Amino acid sequence: MDSSMLTPGDPTAVTLRYDVRIPMRDGVELSATLFRPKGQAEPVPAVFTLTPYLADTFHSAGVFFATHGFPFLVVDCRGRGGSGGDFRPNMGDGVDGHDVVEWVAQQDWCNGKVAMGGGSYSGWNQWATAGTRPPHLASIMPRCASCPGVDVPARNNIIDQYGFQWLTYVAGRTLQQNLFSDHLFWAELWKERFVAGKAYSSLPYELGRADPHLMEWIAHPEQDAHWDSCAPAPADYAGMTHPVLTVTGAYDDNQYGTFAYYRHAMAHGSPAFREGLYLVIGPWDHYGVGAPQPKVGGVEFGPASLIDFRSLSVEWYRWTMADGPRPAFLKDRVSWYVAGRDEWRHAASLEAVTAHRVALHLGSGGAVNRLATPGRLSEVADAAPGADTYVYDPRDTSIAELEASLPFLDPAETRLVAAQDGKQLVYETAPFEADTEISGFFRLDAWLSIDQPDTDFRVLVQLVAPDLGCIQLANDTKRARYREGLRSAALIETSEPLLYRFDGFSFISRLARAGDRLRLVIGPYNSIYIQRNFNGGGVVSEESVADARPVAVTLMSGGRYRSVLWMPVGAGN
Repeated sequence: MDSSMLTPGDPTAVTLRYDVRIPMRDGVELSATLFRPKGQAEPVPAVFTLTPYLADTFHSAGVFFATHGFPFLVVDCRGRGGSGGDFRPNMGDGVDGHDVVEWVAQQDWCNGKVAMGGGSYSGWNQWATAGTRPPHLASIMPRCASCPGVDVPARNNIIDQYGFQWLTYVAGRTLQQNLFSDHLFWAELWKERFVAGKAYSSLPYELGRADPHLMEWIAHPEQDAHWDSCAPAPADYAGMTHPVLTVTGAYDDNQYGTFAYYRHAMAHGSPAFREGLYLVIGPWDHYGVGAPQPKVGGVEFGPASLIDFRSLSVEWYRWTMADGPRPAFLKDRVSWYVAGRDEWRHAASLEAVTAHRVALHLGSGGAVNRLATPGRLSEVADAAPGADTYVYDPRDTSIAELEASLPFLDPAETRLVAAQDGKQLVYETAPFEADTEISGFFRLDAWLSIDQPDTDFRVLVQLVAPDLGCIQLANDTKRARYREGLRSAALIETSEPLLYRFDGFSFISRLARAGDRLRLVIGPYNSIYIQRNFNGGGVVSEESVADARPVAVTLMSGGRYRSVLWMPVGAGN
């Protein structure tokens, strides 16, 4: 992208209007800041972002887009900043977005073509708006789009603590920036609650008042109609006609939402709509999607990873709304970055990223709950059955102090896994004999037995490399009661092994060098940052340490129980 980078925005070339009032169908007015090219004589396509984070935080973006020819509006969500009404997270933005699109299209500075942009929450409300099918919506560009019920406020029905922290950030009409960003405060709070063994249902009251939004989230502990209403339905995708460029990263917390929208769009959209659906997957974390950095934690990437997204956005809007050429970067409908090669690949579909999958059979090797004595990951299954066990006691809080002291996300951080040595299961491959590109999604089919009605699992796939150390490639989680699906709970009533399919791993694309090894870690999802499952089988949010039950988890392998890790091998291998 270096050759096509656009100049930074020039504030002297922009006309700004503050607190522009946009009427909604129910009489509420939203507040917007409007940036226009100075001296604009003819109506042109326009772009807007609908945000809960206040218009002022997007000032530089407004200047940039107006400098490059697009009227740009930053619109405060209902109940936020200068907008009227009451803010209800992830609810109602689709209807409001529809009304903003149609209002913008009627202004004398707009030619009737309207696009949306933005990331995270503003990625979600682009899809929510698209689901209402506004006639003048010409294009959307959602980055790291969250999807309620899929990755916020919970992933795999395991709700996190961060949602409460975020709710304090957007409480009232302003931003509580200092409180939200005080990592030491929040880490200490999570640690104290974890050590005390408090029920998750007490969290809404933690700062002295009941948070109604968190209470609403807790009242919907699994995927249901409440969460379905936040995103487009299948019929909504079928009616979409505008082009879409959606972006995520290998270490983006919201890549699960991005892929949920993408897969629904591919499954339910028309052939013409699917032709205009573009997906970009970089190596970035959530904050790097849109503003890429050369590293995530201790993992570094090459210069090719540093895309200039503002320039790409302008190129995208010019192509989709102003008869410009297709952005040179978008060589096909799916583009992904291969770490270790420092290069981008392009294909017509997400499925084409992976050439084939290698079945790596788990094999027992004795004390496989130790990093020093791992079990086997091998293309040959053991003929004889094996059984490996770890015990998880929810009353064990020994991880809390260490976890609170570490960065929230660092794929090169190994101390947490090391601290759980003896309390998890570990399996490793032999060193790779040749360079192998791992690209796509892992899947684990594991035969597990538990002696309690419920527990939470976390699975990590790591690359152990002589030159890199140990880095996380992908992860997945599962709550045992949702083994059969996320829409209804079924407590485990047998001690016999059951097949657990972990098919929600995060995306990864990385070159494993000859001599590297693949490591699989299976253990409890035991963290200060999530809703704690005390294994009692009751309503998880209501349980506390008084309900805690130690659980013995046994993984069966070999013989009739083929526990298998499916490794995705890239098409460029």
